Amino acid sequence: MKRTFFFLPFILLFCISGCNLWSGGASVPDTVVLGDTTGTQAITGTVQYIQIEGGFWAIVGEVADTDGSETYKPTNLPDSYKVDGQRVHVRAIQRDDLFSIHMAGPIIEIRRIEPRH
Repeated sequence: MKRTFFFLPFILLFCISGCNLWSGGASVPDTVVLGDTTGTQAITGTVQYIQIEGGFWAIVGEVADTDGSETYKPTNLPDSYKVDGQRVHVRAIQRDDLFSIHMAGPIIEIRRIEPRH
């Protein structure tokens, strides 16, 4: 009986830490500035992991004044933003000098990224 009470606090601690109760759930990444934003385009969209051609991270951006969307292939998406479904605001430049096997859409180099609430 004493053994059970000895292990009970460790079992509870293990369960609580596994539920991520200490941090209040998923954390929201901070704004990341990766370069000069002069001459960049604004993209508002959602980060998605696309599981074709080996899998890759993309930003599915909303096209202004339409119901359509454009898929962008970022070259430098920060690890803290590699969360499927994360909504973001991005300032980026389109890299027409690069190509990819993914054929998802324009390749972009992110200069600034922040969470969209």
